[in-house]
Amino acid sequence: MSMSNRHRTVNTQPFSDRHWTLYHRTEDWDFGMTFIRNTISALAVCTAIFGFGCAQTASAACINPPGFMSVETQPVQLQDPNWQAKLNELEASVAVADLSRVRTVFIGDSITEAWPPELFQHFYGTRAALNLGVRGDNTQGLLWRIPRMPLGTRLKPQTVVLLIGTNDLWTGAVPSNIAAGVSEVLVALRQRLPTAKILLIELLPRGVEPSDPLRAIITATNKLLDACAAPGIEVVNPGPLLLDGRGFLTNDVAYDGLHPSWLGYSMLGTAIEPTMKRLIGD
Repeated sequence: MSMSNRHRTVNTQPFSDRHWTLYHRTEDWDFGMTFIRNTISALAVCTAIFGFGCAQTASAACINPPGFMSVETQPVQLQDPNWQAKLNELEASVAVADLSRVRTVFIGDSITEAWPPELFQHFYGTRAALNLGVRGDNTQGLLWRIPRMPLGTRLKPQTVVLLIGTNDLWTGAVPSNIAAGVSEVLVALRQRLPTAKILLIELLPRGVEPSDPLRAIITATNKLLDACAAPGIEVVNPGPLLLDGRGFLTNDVAYDGLHPSWLGYSMLGTAIEPTMKRLIGD
């Protein structure tokens, strides 16, 4: 993610520390934390009134019917060199890291990977959180990655935060197939972490204008993903909170019409915080 120099942090910590609590603060830290404190109450009001960002409590699990197959449900090693380079870096770090302290794992694509360190520290620094996001990932790539992760062996988190599926839009996938791919990811995670609590974040909005054709596909996909809520799996849709009153996804919130800015991440973290607290129990 491209950020201005004044928002960047310099990470001098080894892997085992840098994903939890040891980040250098930027000159904007105090301003940013003041912003978060001031916006939490406003977002809470919006959530209470409109229901945005609240976890769904449907009882049905989104398990694909027997015999159902689509491209999105099949594990594939992606050929994107950026995806492969990040994956190689991440796997090398995980291989030598002490994972015994990890209680929370974030899994997903570039939106997960690009959490600003100071905000990740603010929200999750006391929750022993590990970021396993990989740029360019989609449901196929993640299904290929999951068996390569030490989930259930060296890595036994109590909570998993999952955000995946937006890159499946590039393949022209239809909502039912994208939802099926996400469902298959949930199945793979549950098989390896049968007692972990999972927070599924639905697809975030794309495109600056409400008329962007991807908006309708995302809305339809998210409606299907609502059915993934089940015991141990909560589903949250913070996307509407990222839009302004006219439904626009402004550059202040998402600098390229998709990836959150520093402001966007602070809004995202605030939106999912009530569900995170309930899942983690703090």
